[in-house]
Amino acid sequence: MEMDYSATYNDIVCEVGGIDDAVDQLLSRYADFVRGTTTDRRYASVAPSGVILSGIPGCGKTKLATVFARCSGLLFRVVHCPDLFFADQGKSEESLLECFGGIKASANDSGDKRVLVLEEIDVLSGSKRPDTMEARMFSLLLDCISTNGDVFVVGTTSRLTAVPEELRRSGRLDSVIDIHLGDAAARAAVLRIMLRKFSQISQTKDVDAIAKRAHGFTAADLQSLCLRVFMEYKGDATADNVLAMVETVKPSNLSSFQSKIPRVAFADIFGLDQTIARVRSLVVEPLLHPEKYREMQVDPPRGALIYGPTGTGKSMLCCAVANELAINAIWVDASQMRSMIVGESEKAIAGLFAQARKSAPCVLLFDHIDALAPRRGTSQTSENTSDRIVTSLLVEMDGFGAHAGRPPHAPGVFVLAVTSRPHVVDPALLRPGRLDVHVGLSRPDAQQREAILTGYLKQTPATAAILANTGFVSLIVERTAGYTGKLQAIPIVVAETDFTRCLDAGLR
Repeated sequence: MEMDYSATYNDIVCEVGGIDDAVDQLLSRYADFVRGTTTDRRYASVAPSGVILSGIPGCGKTKLATVFARCSGLLFRVVHCPDLFFADQGKSEESLLECFGGIKASANDSGDKRVLVLEEIDVLSGSKRPDTMEARMFSLLLDCISTNGDVFVVGTTSRLTAVPEELRRSGRLDSVIDIHLGDAAARAAVLRIMLRKFSQISQTKDVDAIAKRAHGFTAADLQSLCLRVFMEYKGDATADNVLAMVETVKPSNLSSFQSKIPRVAFADIFGLDQTIARVRSLVVEPLLHPEKYREMQVDPPRGALIYGPTGTGKSMLCCAVANELAINAIWVDASQMRSMIVGESEKAIAGLFAQARKSAPCVLLFDHIDALAPRRGTSQTSENTSDRIVTSLLVEMDGFGAHAGRPPHAPGVFVLAVTSRPHVVDPALLRPGRLDVHVGLSRPDAQQREAILTGYLKQTPATAAILANTGFVSLIVERTAGYTGKLQAIPIVVAETDFTRCLDAGLR
């Protein structure tokens, strides 16, 4: 039975959204498999016997594999590999042989192609010791793949490093398709499928807004979100109901990190118009439109350092950047990553970047980067802990551009670092290719203080009337020279006390 690739592609993307590239790659590899078994027998020795779908838990690997198998119109079987193991000697091997033999027998030797989905295929190769059951199962798996040329195997794994190279060599499962649901557009594609039954939710504007708010959500997280909405509101949910529910669902793949970034937009930051324009130009635009840079054969920036005195708006600016990009974001307090145990800090850094790559495109927000990456040569410990941490950080930053299975133009990991002590940060971190962009903030001048006060006074109904009294605002501006974050507290004080008490208590 021949597969109609165009129709199959359309059928799959109607059920599995946001990973169209992966669908296209999967069908392309199946076409290569068919070519090797029917069209040109000379190609058979190097034609793939299947593919491996790799990605974090909940990204949609099994969903894609099963939908592909069903939409292909071929005989198929889905097997959860951990279920193949039994305590009785020889029973595990029999169960694996039955997977291939059973699906082959079902075809009545008609010569039709068949599809076998092996979930968590990595468990079949969990040990390198030849006397273990895992080793025997892995050897048997290789034999089954080699002797069942009409069976197209789709393996799934969230631990690609645990899959031996022998299984991934040419002629076997030699293609790894990376499944990732990174940006808001991909999440929106998934949500359009899941929210079709909610008549009061627009399939365009509302879904796009929900997708932008759902930072770091996998397909499984989005399914959990929609299930909660349905259980709470049935089919009468509105976009506002879904947006409120988003706050109650924590992204599972980022559960060990802080991924809930405060909802701060550039419009919420006052007195930094020129700085915001510069950040938009040097950071946001290159990340939103990297193809423009590559047309000029110039790589977009990989990171940015935002520095300035405490309270000048550095962290708010970082949050605004992350929200503007509407991609996955991880907030890291760099000072908390240092450990007294030798090697633990380096391990934490490697794990952080590994998770960011899996969640790419992703923004890593490092607060107090100076605590994690001070100048090398200043460490006063015999283990040179600081030097080793900086070296580990540099290695990770130099290596985060490549990501298996992703197209060259795909965005990866962007690092935003914040510090009030830029002179302490190791110079190697500030070189091109690492933290390329440097944005400095200073204490606000009179004009900026007026913009900050006006902005915050407008936000508080109890103080909005004060803006009519220009003399009062000017008086505050005059008396707050050198102020930074304290300016934000003044409207709160004004709302709670009378003007005279505020002037006497807060502005002296």
